[in-house]
Amino acid sequence: MAGMAYLTIRIKDEEGYQRVAIDKESVIIGRSSSCDVSVRHSSVSRQHCRLYRKDEAWWVEDLGSHNGTFVGKNRVGEPLRLAECDVIRIGAGRLTFHAGPLPAEAPPEPTLSVEAETAPTSFAAQCARCAQWVSVAHLAPGQSLPCPRCGAAIARPADELSRGSAP
Repeated sequence: MAGMAYLTIRIKDEEGYQRVAIDKESVIIGRSSSCDVSVRHSSVSRQHCRLYRKDEAWWVEDLGSHNGTFVGKNRVGEPLRLAECDVIRIGAGRLTFHAGPLPAEAPPEPTLSVEAETAPTSFAAQCARCAQWVSVAHLAPGQSLPCPRCGAAIARPADELSRGSAP
């Protein structure tokens, strides 16, 4: 279907995320299990907002929710056209909008076995675009990986070698 889209759903201060395909022209998002997309958190209204396709674009509208619907820092008062990677905030829910089909899940990365003495120290880097903290301990200095939230490149600093334990 040409009008497909998907959402990456996160709950503030909770681990993990969920990806949900939007395969209808209009979907209701809310806490209720009867919604097309259910975001189970007490800060989300039963029927919080609606995403719909109109004139070859995707739009979001608030459905009179208690806590409001926001795109970025802007409260949605009337229907708002969505752009790729817009973050829709509904209560504690953070829904990142993506036009196009849901990507196939990547196979898990192979794990490396290392001796305790040579294991990298714990290290995290913050995404410059969305401020998500990501572990980069498994990367070589200067190597990067995509941010799981927004896809921006996050690199392990080259000076990480000096942070490890002494040989």
